[in-house]
Amino acid sequence: MNISNEALLIKHPVAVMSGLCGDAARLGNVDIRIRDGVIRAIAPNLDARDDERVIDARSCVAYPGWVNTHHHLFQNLLKAVPSGVNADLQEWLAAVPYPRLARFTPDLARVAARLGMAELLLSGATTCADHHYLYHAEGTTETGDLLFDEAASFGLRFVLCRGGALQAAGDHPGFSKVALKPETLDQMLADIERLKARYHDARATSMRRVVVAPTTPTFSLPPDLLPE
Repeated sequence: MNISNEALLIKHPVAVMSGLCGDAARLGNVDIRIRDGVIRAIAPNLDARDDERVIDARSCVAYPGWVNTHHHLFQNLLKAVPSGVNADLQEWLAAVPYPRLARFTPDLARVAARLGMAELLLSGATTCADHHYLYHAEGTTETGDLLFDEAASFGLRFVLCRGGALQAAGDHPGFSKVALKPETLDQMLADIERLKARYHDARATSMRRVVVAPTTPTFSLPPDLLPE
């Protein structure tokens, strides 16, 4: 069942945190009614309706889901690589992720995403903006699509920040140590347009969006390409 379309009634939480400031942060002993993915009522002692699933939250605190504004889900499989320990960012890019980009098959990327999304949800994050830069000239664009698939299976609100690099290998601290070639501008723009057409939902209540996010200007692409 798609929980966003399920009628829910959350009863008797220990506390309800609104996300607002000051005295408005705590709403007291109230129940929460959710229909069509939207909170419809917050009030004491709401009566359950026939079509509602009642969640007994008497041992829980209810609060708005956290929003992770910058993640790299594929890097879940790159934790604690010895060559990257205590390295600065440029050294770490050259030693850890970029030498392994070509080894990330769609299956490995899916496992990494699944682990990362599970960790986020278990920690209370319900929205993830993933800065995904697993792209190079000879690589697949499929990894961007599977992130949306995995997010949908978890019920996670997902924003794909479509990264990537265009600079020549000698100018980029990650590509300078590998034989991989960066994408071309045409490759990047074509995939962004494809992703937008297939996944981007601009509505306020959307569960999926696409953002243009070149990895790190100015060494990932020439600044004069930013307008394009």
